[in-house]
Amino acid sequence: MNNNIYPLVSIVIPVFGVEKYIEKCSRSLFEQDYPDIEFIFVNDHTTDNSIKILESLIKEYPQREKDIYIINKQQNEGLPQARATGLKYCHGSYIIHVDSDDWVEPNYISSLVQKALESKAEIVWCDYLIETTTQSEQIINNYETDSQIEILKKLLTGEFHSAVWNKLISRNLYTPETEFTRFNQLEDLVLTTQHFLNAKKWAYVPRLLYHYRINNTSLSFSDKRIKKRCYEEYYNFKKVLHYLKKKNINLSELEPVLSNRINGLKMALLKYPENRDFEEIKSFYPESIKNLYSLHAPFLGKFKLYLFAKFNLKIIYKLLDYIHR
Repeated sequence: MNNNIYPLVSIVIPVFGVEKYIEKCSRSLFEQDYPDIEFIFVNDHTTDNSIKILESLIKEYPQREKDIYIINKQQNEGLPQARATGLKYCHGSYIIHVDSDDWVEPNYISSLVQKALESKAEIVWCDYLIETTTQSEQIINNYETDSQIEILKKLLTGEFHSAVWNKLISRNLYTPETEFTRFNQLEDLVLTTQHFLNAKKWAYVPRLLYHYRINNTSLSFSDKRIKKRCYEEYYNFKKVLHYLKKKNINLSELEPVLSNRINGLKMALLKYPENRDFEEIKSFYPESIKNLYSLHAPFLGKFKLYLFAKFNLKIIYKLLDYIHR
């Protein structure tokens, strides 16, 4: 990289309940080998000592201090809205998001920026590691294609992780129309889909630069939380479908991937009475029923969904609710 050219990079870091991890995350950011970075920490009304730890740590990096900002929110609104708040304070030519319980390699920013400048790409992503308390798993995102349809397919299946934390985004892709959802589940898919629909060029850096932490305690969910996740995924995927239609994407080119994802969401929603709005579910991309055969799911579940979609047999679900009381 030409040492005389350092475009400013804005890193947005939402902070909530991460007092155990904020030091490691922040140190890895402050010790980047790239000089021109502004650090936007968004305090999402955290109630622990995360901000105190951060403020103490900042004093150890006087060369970075003038470029570090802590934005205090008056109420907790969740991860996507914290990212949206941080964006308002960004001045960089490139923007990237980092989760405050994760950490990055020292050449995380410099590697992504170098690729962006060399390739003139508006989106640049890297490989990452999933970190648990017992092991590290390498995730390789080697999807080098110029085809927007192929990238969208990979995003919809989850083969290409839609995460925003391993993707450097050109500032011009954030427009007044860019939308941050209010729900956490699939929030990254909502944002990343918009970016790929608006970008003309993207590029890949084959390096493991990001460490994504998964806490073992987060692997078990209560029934109430699962119901909430189902509804949030449905809500956010409706937004994704809206963006695809708005950009006049030929949806038939995304089949059967698109229908499989939607049918899976419908089956999950119909499983829980609290999430059922029969008319809403039936009207949500009704074309998906044509590809029900390709969905990898239990036959009985697919059969119930087929009867509901074709004949509006709500009684099936109401009867099953009665039996399982």
